[in-house]
This record gives sequence, structure tokens and C-alpha cells, in this order.
Amino acid sequence: MQLYILILLLLFVNFWGIKPFGLLTNDQQLIVLLIYLLYGCYKYRKRKQIRICNKYLYLKWIVLSILLSMIPAFLFYNQSIIQSIITYRTQFLLPCTIITMFVISPKLEEIMKALLMFSAILLGANILKKVNPNLFVISDEVIERVLRGDMSALNVVIGVEYITILLFYYLQKIKEKFTLNDFYKSLFCFLVIFMTENRSSIFPAAVFMIYTFAFVRSKYKVFIWIMCAFIVVTFTVQNVEVITSLLDETTAQLDDEDYNRNKALMMYLWGFNPHWLCYILGNGFLSAHSSRIMQTMMDNGVYNSDVGFIGYWNQFGLIPIIAMFMMYVKTLRSKIFPYFMKLIVAFSVVCGVTIIYYGMKHTMMHFVLFYYLFFYFTERQMRTEERTIIH
Repeated sequence: MQLYILILLLLFVNFWGIKPFGLLTNDQQLIVLLIYLLYGCYKYRKRKQIRICNKYLYLKWIVLSILLSMIPAFLFYNQSIIQSIITYRTQFLLPCTIITMFVISPKLEEIMKALLMFSAILLGANILKKVNPNLFVISDEVIERVLRGDMSALNVVIGVEYITILLFYYLQKIKEKFTLNDFYKSLFCFLVIFMTENRSSIFPAAVFMIYTFAFVRSKYKVFIWIMCAFIVVTFTVQNVEVITSLLDETTAQLDDEDYNRNKALMMYLWGFNPHWLCYILGNGFLSAHSSRIMQTMMDNGVYNSDVGFIGYWNQFGLIPIIAMFMMYVKTLRSKIFPYFMKLIVAFSVVCGVTIIYYGMKHTMMHFVLFYYLFFYFTERQMRTEERTIIH
């Protein structure tokens, strides 16, 4: 099972564009993914499945909102329903993948083993891309960003969001019972995240690690703190230039009105919606073929994916955001969800205006994993209560 999930993760990131996998077009990647999902449903159809009757409740609202957003796209941007169906084709991958996850019903340990293998492969891909970028196919979006002066786009390796889930899982195990094995694995996860130089992931991951280690329960707590302090100081000294560069870049971008993310925030919050209905149902997932506004925005470096939930709301409205945050609130408030699930929620909220945008294939899988685990732990609690009643 962990091998199936690993390959699924690799397909969602399209093997990072490494040749020959990167030669697949977006539509070809989508077809391969759908075939692989069908294969999983057939191969693992006899596994014991999650049987909660309302497991598709939030998904139904999200899918409904995606369909309803076609209405503003038609009314205000002249995008026909047929064109919307074609343009939205990637969005239908979300329900297909969530349904498949419930059919194959992997165990928590199987998911984490797959994520651990994925982390090691991602680290290798990241190093390889820095050493020989010619082995990777460069997407049109990356080319556009480079032409506008964003040279860092060449080194981006997607999928780091998945690794934060694994990191938080090991932080939970450390919180429950400290072991060197889990400690080393958590450091490995953070190293992979740091190597990607994804600032949106690095800073919250570091904060959550420090918080967890500060309250770890162990008779060796003082030794753990000393060891952590030593590792932090050593790591900081050896990577001071990289850390300083990331901090300086972040500070400069926050103060820069021409920074793409700042322009996107201003555009989507104040200068985009042509009608009050768009605030509720969104503007739709617009095609550059039917609306000049999308091409104009891309020419100006404005992308929905740069501003997370705000970009998602701009396209699909309030309904999916409310559905997702209902799950987040329930996760934080309920005791049935473990510590690492609460960290996933905190990470998603903190990065809610940066990398947490579920309209793209590779980020979509982050929400798929959360959605599945949400009902995985819900059913686990339900079974515990049933056993209690029986006994």
C-alpha cells in the first residue's frame, strides 16, 4: 500500500519535471493520474474501508461550490459552461482522489512510510536540480516568472507541503514519548524542508519544532534541550548566509508594492469582483482563451496560487473556504484528533495566504491527505466508543 501511495504522490508532483516524466503535458499527467486512481480502486477494493456515512459531507459542498462558480464565469466573463467544464478539468481530480483514498483506506502508518520515502526522493531531486537543472523540464509558468526576474523559480521543487505532515507526525511521537529515532527523523524532515528554501514552510515548521521540544516529556529533558540548542546553533552558523538571504528577501518583498504576492492580494481583495455575487460564488476558474483578464494578470505576475485561500476564494467563492475551516475548527476543538492533525491545521492557516492553494494538482494532495485523515480519526473514535458500549 505504501508503494501505491508513494507513486501517487510522485504523479501529483509529476516527478518534479525530471525527464522523461516532465515531458508529459498537463492533460497527459491528468489522464495518467485518473488511470492510476482507477487502478487503485480495483486493486484495493476488498480492503476494509472507512464506513462513516457522512464522510463526503464537506466534499459535496466543495464540489458544489466549484460547479456554482461556473455561473459568474458565464455571466460576467462570457465563459460558456462547456468551456468551464474543460477549464475546470483539474479541479475534478480533488473528488476523484478523495473517493479513491476512502476506497483503498490506507492505514496511518502506511501513509507515513510513503511520505518518508517521498521525502528522501524529494531531497535527491532537489539536490539534482541544483547540480544539473538541464535534467528537468521547465514549465511555462516558471519561464514566465524567470522572465520577470524571479530566478529562484528555477530551483523550486514542489511537494514540500506533504513533508510537513510527516514532520508533524514525528513531533507528535516525540511529544508522547521521546526516542532518538523519531528525533532524528524529525530533523531529517526539517532538513528536507530547509533545503527546498521554501520560506512559507520553513518558518512555521521551525516554530512548531521548537514549541514541541520545549514541552517534551522525558527524564532527559535537560539533555534534549542542550542537544537541540547545539544542533540549532551549529545549523545556524553553517547556514547563516542562506538564512540571512531568506530573511532579507522576505523583508524586502513585504515592503515592495510591486511584489507579485502583494499585487495579487490587492487585486483579489479590492479590485477584481465585478458584482456582489462574485464575493459569494467566486469569479470562476477562468480560461485565458475566453477572458483576456487572466492573460493580463499573468503578464503582470498575478496568480491565484500566490495568495492561498484568498486566491481560491476569488475563484470558487466562500462555500469551500467555510467547509474547509469548519473541518479546521473541529480538528482544533475536538480531542479525538491527535496533536499532529492540529499542527497541520495551524500550518494551513499560517500559510493560508501563501502556499496553501488547493486549485493546483500538487497542493491539492495536501488537502486530500488531511481530509482522509480527518475521517480516519473520526472513525477510530467511533470504533472505540462502540467497543466501550459492547464491553
